[in-house]
Amino acid sequence: MTVSPAHRRNLLKIVTFSTLWGLGGIIFTLVERGVIGGMKAYPSTGVAYEFMNNLISIPIATFVGGFILIGIDILVINKRVQDKSFTSILLIKGISFLIIILTTTTFAGVFATSATLGRYPFHPDVIAGVSEFFDNFAFWSIIIYAGFLNVLFLFMIEVSDNLGTSVFWNFFSGKYHKPKVEQRVFMFLDLKGSTYLAEKLGHQTYYEFLNRFFEDVSSAVLSTWGEIYQYVGDEVVIHWPWDKAESSIVCFFKIKQKIDSERTAYTEHFGITPEFRVGIHGGLVSIGEIGTLKKDILYIGDVLNATSRIQEICKKQGERNFSIGRHT
Repeated sequence: MTVSPAHRRNLLKIVTFSTLWGLGGIIFTLVERGVIGGMKAYPSTGVAYEFMNNLISIPIATFVGGFILIGIDILVINKRVQDKSFTSILLIKGISFLIIILTTTTFAGVFATSATLGRYPFHPDVIAGVSEFFDNFAFWSIIIYAGFLNVLFLFMIEVSDNLGTSVFWNFFSGKYHKPKVEQRVFMFLDLKGSTYLAEKLGHQTYYEFLNRFFEDVSSAVLSTWGEIYQYVGDEVVIHWPWDKAESSIVCFFKIKQKIDSERTAYTEHFGITPEFRVGIHGGLVSIGEIGTLKKDILYIGDVLNATSRIQEICKKQGERNFSIGRHT
């Protein structure tokens, strides 16, 4: 079974987030061991303490909890916060996750106490037992710890989404700390008549138009295993690994198909439909980290210059679609 790029991206996010929560559970268990020391029971509740059981059960529980949280994020929350700022997204997701953690902890506490006492979940004795647990500082210390991990891991995931997953992990792993030479295929995509559009629509509306266009481009890029290298005004630079070179051609037709399907929506909202040109070329490039105050991963080579010139030729010849360079 072939996994689509979008599903692979979500799968990577799920594995990463769940693993981070699992590591958080291990750290909590080890810190707890240092605090409890040689005691055989928790001093606040009198419940028996077994380090080895906790070292197994707590990381598993936090891994599963992280899996559930990121699943809810991908399936429900993400779709409702796409137009929000980075800070707003972090705040909304942080609060939502904390509510989910508190809710699931409450239900777990109710059913665990109900099973221990042998009474139905809403029996006064069960409610009293759960209330006593909630009044204990040990419970709230766990919630505070979970809240901190929640914000930290969400921040990492959101930064990864904003920078681009591969860029984030390349920085994190130091893959290009020392420059490397690799074969890549590049696409330079340019919006046609951008100066005219900016004057006609006005700066605010033109920005919305450009953002909508790049959003449609991004969906095609994601579905063809491409990565966006950078935005330069009304131009976007996209690249693919050499073994997926044919995907660059597929991407062009997917973008064209997407814009054609949204033609009516563009016309109704902006009074115009975007037209674009692309140049495609591939070959060897040098890739490495650059910068001090602001770091970036930079691609350098004649391939990029050639791709840009191919796009310019497309423009001068009045082509509405694209030109492709040959690798030599």
